[in-house]
Amino acid sequence: MAVSYKRLWKLLVNKVGILSSRTVNEVMIVGGGRITYYLTNMLLELGMDVKIIEINKDKCVNIGTHSQ
Repeated sequence: MAVSYKRLWKLLVNKVGILSSRTVNEVMIVGGGRITYYLTNMLLELGMDVKIIEINKDKCVNIGTHSQ
């Protein structure tokens, strides 16, 4: 069953308890692992600005250049 990114985002917002009336435009992610790569692509597709904090510069650049 395919689930859209927008639906997944709404589920996440409800689980975390973020008010649905708030608009999120910017996201900061700490750590540059495999989940960060997929999450970054999903957030960029939703039109959000994403900042990644990663101690390994090469890993961070790699995620940035391979994301949308």
